[in-house]
Amino acid sequence: MDIANIALLIMSCVVVLANGVVCGLVATRRKLRTFTNGFVVSLAISDILSGGVFMPTSVLVPGSRVNNHVSMVVIVSSTLNLSAVAFERYLAVVKPLSYKMVIKHWFRRLVGLVWGVAIFMSVLPAFWDANVESLIHKVYLSCAVILFLVLPLVFILFVYTFIFIKLRQHGKLLHNLHATRTRLAEARRSKRESKTVKIFFSIMALFAFCWIPVMYMTFTVVANRLDLIPPYLMLVSHVSIMLSSLINPFLYTFMKQDFRREATSLFCKKLVQRRESSKRGIDENSETQVVYTKAPLVTIHNDTDSENRV
Repeated sequence: MDIANIALLIMSCVVVLANGVVCGLVATRRKLRTFTNGFVVSLAISDILSGGVFMPTSVLVPGSRVNNHVSMVVIVSSTLNLSAVAFERYLAVVKPLSYKMVIKHWFRRLVGLVWGVAIFMSVLPAFWDANVESLIHKVYLSCAVILFLVLPLVFILFVYTFIFIKLRQHGKLLHNLHATRTRLAEARRSKRESKTVKIFFSIMALFAFCWIPVMYMTFTVVANRLDLIPPYLMLVSHVSIMLSSLINPFLYTFMKQDFRREATSLFCKKLVQRRESSKRGIDENSETQVVYTKAPLVTIHNDTDSENRV
């Protein structure tokens, strides 16, 4: 196994670990259980599949049919999850009054639809000879790229552009009004929504950039122009896929306020508990150290206890 494959496997482990942390935070921190973060978890699960199944099989068992099915699940679920997030952000920003009612009705349906379509697309080639030379498989690959890479990215770009325009208009309106408490609170909410949109817009742009090599390779295969694929492009495509899955959880951790706040709170809590446990251990050891002399019994306390008594 060469250095490049070892590096890919290491990246896969980091991808699984990072996205596992995202899922764990949402599962254990009640404040993170929002509809937005529900789609985040769905996307993280897709990234875990990418790092935990897709890349290891690509490296260890190249050309495996299982790898082809998993790659389709990863592609479809990722782009559809990002599309679902864009729809959820549209409702939250543009339709705030009806947001809770609509998203509560559609959340489970959207998540189920995302994974249902992803699984359906992955098993569909089992009904024919999945050979890149066959016409039906070429049609399948072309439709998959157009429907689940190109169109979702166009949809996401359109939705976020529309949201940015609305937020900008809203900000100008607030600026022209007198700053009452209610309007200040509304301005803060609008600022938070704008930051969230920027985060997911960044994710979408990075996703598009990372999957460009895959799109290019797919269309060249369909066009029977394998001579246009450089020998290093397969490695580049694998690295770009891992980068896409690796960047997402770090964006949530360092850019999304609720994730950052809860992660910091959890880390600080664990640190305090560890210090208190260590301190209790020191105190117990100090209290048991007794010096026996002809004088009265003397107990040796640590410095902290002496300072407290003074």
